[in-house]
Order: sequence, then C-alpha cells, then structure tokens
Amino acid sequence: MTVVIPCLAYWGVQGIIRSLARKFVNRFGGVWEEVLSDATSVYMESAADWDETRTTCNFETFVRHRVWWGLLDILKLRIREHKRLLPLDDVHAAKELSEPFDLVNYLEALSADGKHLAMMVLETPAVVTKLMKRRGSYSPSSMRLALKEHLTSLGWSSARIFRAFKEVRESL
Repeated sequence: MTVVIPCLAYWGVQGIIRSLARKFVNRFGGVWEEVLSDATSVYMESAADWDETRTTCNFETFVRHRVWWGLLDILKLRIREHKRLLPLDDVHAAKELSEPFDLVNYLEALSADGKHLAMMVLETPAVVTKLMKRRGSYSPSSMRLALKEHLTSLGWSSARIFRAFKEVRESL
C-alpha cells in the first residue's frame, strides 16, 4: 500500500486542482478563490483515502474525481442552505406577483408555424417520440433535435424551423 501525504503530494496535483476549480467556476459560477479553496480542502480531506491496491486508476485520476464530486457536493449543500434561509415572505410575495399561465392566449398570439411547433411539443407525435427513442434520450435537447428532423421531413426549411423555435422561445 502506498501512503500519500496530502501536503507533499499537493505540489504534484496543484495544476489539476486549479484547472478543476476554473472549470467549475466557468460551468456553475462563483468566486474563483473560494472554489479553489474548497477544491484544496476537498483534496486534503480525500488524498489520504487513496489506496493503490484497491483501485485501478492512478492518483491524478483519483484526485480529479474526488475534487470534482466534492465541489458538486459543496455546491449542493450551499443551494440547500440558501433555500432554507429564504424568507417565507419573499416566497409568498413572488407567488402573488406571478400570474397564471394562459395557454389559450399564448397559442393565439403565435403565428401558424409557432402554434404548430408548440402543439407538437404539447402533444408529441409518435414519429417524434420514435426519433427520440432512436437517439436513446428523452431530454429537451433530444426532443428539439427530433422536432427539427421531423419538421425537415415535412418540407420545412431550416430558416422556417429557426424562426418558429425563436418565436416560441421569445414569447415564453
């Protein structure tokens, strides 16, 4: 078993930790110095757990995994804490200000192409569902691609598809 002394091994993985902190800030936001501090803390807590005999990955891969998932855990805890501390008066005020969504008026305000696209999203045709299944995903991006493919097969130009998607997106 190889014993890792975190403070000595830190100099070998410092670049990895800094790179992960930068990527994390770019993806999720935050103050870079705070994220770097959190990443270093996660590294120091988990580096001693690495056991060469129990894993097939090298130390750098182990550090990447532990630091990235540790940063995600910290972010999740901060989000929960923020939600817990959100004053109830603010929540009630926000609910009172928001008016209910009126689908009928929304659809009436759209052009024929926009209305057709919105109805395809609301009442997804079997063809689009099959295209999504073929892609192996039912995510929003997969649905968007399947809708574009289906509309193209119906003879819509890419400009027409773009305009319809833009109209639906902007009217929301």
